[in-house]
Amino acid sequence: MPITFGGRLNLRNPPISINNHTIQVVNNIKYLGVTWDCCLTFTKHFKAFGDKTDSLTYKLSTVANEFDSKRSGLFRKIYYGAIEPYLLFGVGAWGNRLKLKKITDSLNSLQHRPLIKIIKAYRTISMEALQVIAGVVPLDIKAKGVFGKFLLTTINNDIKFGSKIFKWEDYETRLDPHNIHPADIISITYDKHRSSGEETEIYTDG
Repeated sequence: MPITFGGRLNLRNPPISINNHTIQVVNNIKYLGVTWDCCLTFTKHFKAFGDKTDSLTYKLSTVANEFDSKRSGLFRKIYYGAIEPYLLFGVGAWGNRLKLKKITDSLNSLQHRPLIKIIKAYRTISMEALQVIAGVVPLDIKAKGVFGKFLLTTINNDIKFGSKIFKWEDYETRLDPHNIHPADIISITYDKHRSSGEETEIYTDG
């Protein structure tokens, strides 16, 4: 498969063709639900998630309001069970960029509308006040924890938080169910003997 670079040289976007078909150069690409940009800032990814989160929050809060009088704190449970995991989707891809202030600001801004629904506050309240009053961990800190768990249990990397080092060997690794026979996962032992009449005994037709 011949690959050629033709035309006038462009150091940023050189023209590339494969089998005489020109490959279009783009600044963003979506792969497995994560939008990658050329500078790995994931700005477009978080922008898309922000718009979807606002719509999702509105729909879920509409349903939750019907039951809020009977079940207090229902939307808080919805946030922890549905919205927060949704916002942290793909953390394995962008987690190593959490040191960038632009990333942390983007993450925390995603919490704005859901936290407003939790404490029923005005939109003008600051993000920091929302997080404190709602008692919810800032999303960038939560993301660091989830990313650290991802490195330990999936990538098998040691991680360091502050002065403490966590070794991946000290934690259970994720098992591949396709590599283990079901009989090797759960083993049920059996035996047969005469009734003693002294303890509680269970009889089966086996």
